[in-house]
Amino acid sequence: DGDGTPDCNDVCLGDPLKTQPGECGCGAADSDMDGDGVVDCNDVCPDDPKKSVTVGKCGCHVADVDTDEDGVPDCHDRCPEDPLKNSTGTCGCGVADTDSDQDG
Repeated sequence: DGDGTPDCNDVCLGDPLKTQPGECGCGAADSDMDGDGVVDCNDVCPDDPKKSVTVGKCGCHVADVDTDEDGVPDCHDRCPEDPLKNSTGTCGCGVADTDSDQDG
């Protein structure tokens, strides 16, 4: 493969950039594009340094933050600052959808 290592010592015969498979194997770079310590071939979000093992509830590049602490992350919460609602309902965020006189 022209890498200067004799074939008898080269485990990656078809890869001129590697002589050993490393973490990603022959033919794949052991790079860590986002610098999070997880090589890209094993990183679920290779260009997001805050997520490497799991994409979380919101996916890559979106923080799994729950501003109002209601158990629904902001990325799925239609009322991210209202702990009593996670959808706007009839009355909107910050206003209860109660029918106090029960007239429907």
